[in-house]
Amino acid sequence: MKIGIIGSGAFGTALAKHLEENGHKFRVWEHKNSALDNVIDFGEVVVNAIPVFGIRETFKGKSLKGKILISVSKGIEKKIHKLPYQIFADLGINSSYVVLSGPSFAKEVGEGLPTAVILASHDKSSLTKTKTLLETESFKVEETNDVVGVELSGALKNVLAIASGIAAGVGMGKNYQAALFCRGLDEMISLGNKMGARQETFYSLAGIGDLFLSTTSDQSRNFSFGLGIGQGETIEKARNGNTVEGMGTTESVYHLSNKFGLKPVVFHSIYSVVFEGKDPKTALEEIWHEI
Repeated sequence: MKIGIIGSGAFGTALAKHLEENGHKFRVWEHKNSALDNVIDFGEVVVNAIPVFGIRETFKGKSLKGKILISVSKGIEKKIHKLPYQIFADLGINSSYVVLSGPSFAKEVGEGLPTAVILASHDKSSLTKTKTLLETESFKVEETNDVVGVELSGALKNVLAIASGIAAGVGMGKNYQAALFCRGLDEMISLGNKMGARQETFYSLAGIGDLFLSTTSDQSRNFSFGLGIGQGETIEKARNGNTVEGMGTTESVYHLSNKFGLKPVVFHSIYSVVFEGKDPKTALEEIWHEI
C-alpha cells in the first residue's frame, strides 16, 4: 500500500521505517520545500505525524477524500482547546479518521522492539484496514471506537509525565511518584467522563499503558522537561530546544477543567509551576496534602 506521512519527526520517521519493513511504499513531507500535495496525493493512507499546534495550518484546504487518515499526534490545541479529531472536523477533512496511540517510544518502534498500540475509529472498515497495514509479530494492535478517550489519554499523560519528572527532579522519591501516578489517573478519568470518553479506555494501552511509559522514563521529552524544572532549571533551559507537547496541554487542561467545574489538584498545580512560576517543591507538597 502507498502511505503519505506528514511529518518527519522521531515517530513519523520510525513509523515510516516500520511500514517499509512491512512491505509498504511511502513518501514523507518534511516541513521544508517538499510539496505537501504530492505526498497527500501519493498516499492511499495519509499519516498525520506533526505536533497538534501545526495541524490546522498544515491541512487547511486539503482534501483527503477516499483516503484513510491516521493521526498519531498527542495533545490539545492551544486557546481553542480541541483534540486532533475536532480540528480535522473543523477543517472538513473528508476521510476515514483513525487514531493511533499507546506506549510507543519512537526509538524502540524504529528498532523493531516489541510494541503494542491501540487504534480508535468510528469506521470499523478503516480500523480493520489500518490494523492489517500496521500489525506484525513485534507490533501488536488493539482496536476501539472511543476516539475521544484515546486522544484525551494521549494528551493528558504528557502533563502527568511533566509532573512525574518534576517529582524526580525535586527528589520526592518513587513512593511519591506512584501516588502521583494514581491521583493523576483519577483526574484523567474525571475529565474524560465530562468529555464523553469511556472510563475503560483509561485502563487500556492508550491510558494507563502510555501513562506508565511516559511517567517512568527519561526517554519522554515531557518527563525530561519536568526533571529539569524540578532540578531548578528555567522553563526554556528545561525545554532544551524540544517541542514539549505537554506544555500546551497543561494550559488547555487547566481551562477545560475549569469549564467543566473540576478542580484537579495535579493538573492545576503543574499549570501553576509552568505558567505562573510557582516553586516546584511547594506545588508537589500541596498535591501531597490532597492525596
